[in-house]
Amino acid sequence: MQKFLWNDYFHDSDIVDISFKDPSKPGKWRTNTLSLTLYCDRDYEKTCERLPEKDYPDDWLAFFTGGKFTYILTFYGVEHFEIKSERNTMTYLNGRFKDSRIVKELNADSKTPYYHFRIQIVWGYIDIVFQKLKIRKACGRVNYAEKEAVTAATTCYKPYGDPEYLQPEEITDFDCFLAMKKLYADGDPALTAYARECLKSELPAEEAKPYAAYLLGKVGDKSDLDLIKTLYFQIDDELQKRHLLDAIEALEALP
Repeated sequence: MQKFLWNDYFHDSDIVDISFKDPSKPGKWRTNTLSLTLYCDRDYEKTCERLPEKDYPDDWLAFFTGGKFTYILTFYGVEHFEIKSERNTMTYLNGRFKDSRIVKELNADSKTPYYHFRIQIVWGYIDIVFQKLKIRKACGRVNYAEKEAVTAATTCYKPYGDPEYLQPEEITDFDCFLAMKKLYADGDPALTAYARECLKSELPAEEAKPYAAYLLGKVGDKSDLDLIKTLYFQIDDELQKRHLLDAIEALEALP
């Protein structure tokens, strides 16, 4: 999971099949086993870069879909599956493990840990809560040893409390988003108040406000529910709405 899911190995890959079955047991459908088949863009690009010109295929699409770049991800012990997409497009953008209410409740009574994995696709998301994962290729063996470099861009902001630090109503939507990202990364206790101010501000419901609601699901309390629920009905993006529901579920579970 570290290499393939945590590090977004399948970024820009095409998901071509989703089914409740175990590939190792053809013909048998299982409600707690989910398989995703995808064409891996990363492997394809690497192969094309190293391919001598004399070996260029006559049919690139057949080369891409022929099996060499086809991965099958099988999730076992599936307790929750949800997919929402605004369009009929299944391109894998990124994946994130979620510390959601459902996974906390399942792990409270389970000896085998559950994981909540959310895949962002181009026009929506896929949610899978599972216990075990198996990754196989249609042709060839999976390379687990290869390590991918992971880089993160950082933006410097003045700490909260500095007289020149700008409040949500004084900056752009994306700058407010980045400011909260920095506060969260630093573990700054001022994050809670800043996120609340963001939700009360006149900023559009684009990047900052959904992120503020998401953060309040982690650092806020039940008094934040009204603001988050109001925002929920102001946005259309399916992934953002799901993040808001995560926050609402987390806060409603508080004593």
